[in-house]
Amino acid sequence: MSRKFIQSQPSALSSKKDFFDIFEEKKKEDQTGKAGLSNKEEKVITEAKKREKLTRQTFMISEENLDLLKDFVYTKRIQGVYTYSQKMAIRDALKLLFSSVDTIEKRPDNMDGED
Repeated sequence: MSRKFIQSQPSALSSKKDFFDIFEEKKKEDQTGKAGLSNKEEKVITEAKKREKLTRQTFMISEENLDLLKDFVYTKRIQGVYTYSQKMAIRDALKLLFSSVDTIEKRPDNMDGED
């Protein structure tokens, strides 16, 4: 029994890059943290990171509110806002809360450890 091997012809649309080229590009992106961003785009991202200092905080929240938060994020995503996250929802809620008062008084320095 003889076997026939069919040699496929490369399509005109196929990339000139092979697996190793793509692997090297991906490795370079991972090392630099950039995905082909222009200098202007990199500067904007860097400035935004400098302005917003993030910290981790633990809160007690009712199961009902947590479920509503998750449902809200799910709803935003199925409506087409695919990158919407719980972090974004909480940030939006806090912005709305803070905008509901005219002034927010600065707490005394000795109250940093309080809830």
